[in-house]
Amino acid sequence: MLDETQLSGSYEALVQQANDYLQSGEIAEAKQTFRRLHHRLGRLSKKVRDLHPELNDLRIVSTETLASLLRDEKAFDEAEKLYRELIDTTPDENHSIWEHALA
Repeated sequence: MLDETQLSGSYEALVQQANDYLQSGEIAEAKQTFRRLHHRLGRLSKKVRDLHPELNDLRIVSTETLASLLRDEKAFDEAEKLYRELIDTTPDENHSIWEHALA
């Protein structure tokens, strides 16, 4: 459910929508929304991500969640690609969770 501070269609609103889908068991819709977020946030340049760390945080969380959903569905190749993308694009993050998911 959107709160008053979120604009419809904003990154934050999409994250909330995807999480709402997850909570209500609508996994296909959640996955589709997380894919949309991954695509949109993934197109942001490193410069934009550096200027707006909150968008980079949303990118990381949405990509990580999508990878986890895919892994749960046994779509291992696609999940692995996303985990490797996270490792490659987040040099300052602790990669141990993602590396463990790849093991």
